[in-house]
Amino acid sequence: MSRFVIIALFLTLIAATLINAQTYSNCKDIGNGYKVEWTADQTGNKLSARFTIPNSSGWASIGLKSGSTTGMTGATILLATQSTITGEFYASANSQPSAISGAPYYTSATSSISGSTTTITLVRPLTRPGTAPGTYFEIAKGNSMRLLIASHSSSAYPNKHDYTNSIVLDFFTASTCSQAQTSTKAATSTKAVTSRNEGNSNVSLSWERMLIVISMIMTLFVTLF
Repeated sequence: MSRFVIIALFLTLIAATLINAQTYSNCKDIGNGYKVEWTADQTGNKLSARFTIPNSSGWASIGLKSGSTTGMTGATILLATQSTITGEFYASANSQPSAISGAPYYTSATSSISGSTTTITLVRPLTRPGTAPGTYFEIAKGNSMRLLIASHSSSAYPNKHDYTNSIVLDFFTASTCSQAQTSTKAATSTKAVTSRNEGNSNVSLSWERMLIVISMIMTLFVTLF
């Protein structure tokens, strides 16, 4: 294998590690293994968020809607199937949502799966993008908002979810992880996950990944020289 190929492979691994090392200002443990971490940058008009979704080997989704009412009506939805972002959808009723015309309107989104837990990352404008339809959710300070999470533990989309979770969330209010609020499921029961305070976990995790990067660079030099 040429040195060029080795260098390219290592740079790819390092880039992936640094991307995954994203840290967030806020964290909320929703209960039963669900978690959301985020940074709302009002100056830069940007929301960066990471969602941890258990029981999602089939598919996983997150939805954002105005108000505090339950149900998916009015939600802008991001759907992922294991390691693939499937697309953005809009729910006009409590039924299968429709793909949003012209989507995606987010800045970036990724999905990865470990065991049966999916991690979705999302970067999007706080305001509604100018070319997006009027139904596309806009994140505004002072407005009540509900985060919806749905998944299927084994079957592919569009099979109906068998796990759901939701919470009223304010992206502009500081939060650290603690056992939280409502959790529901549509079918089989889940074991409650004991939560722990993770207010500083993102920072420590970032340091751990930086050490991994340093180790990878040292390995590269040893390999080449």
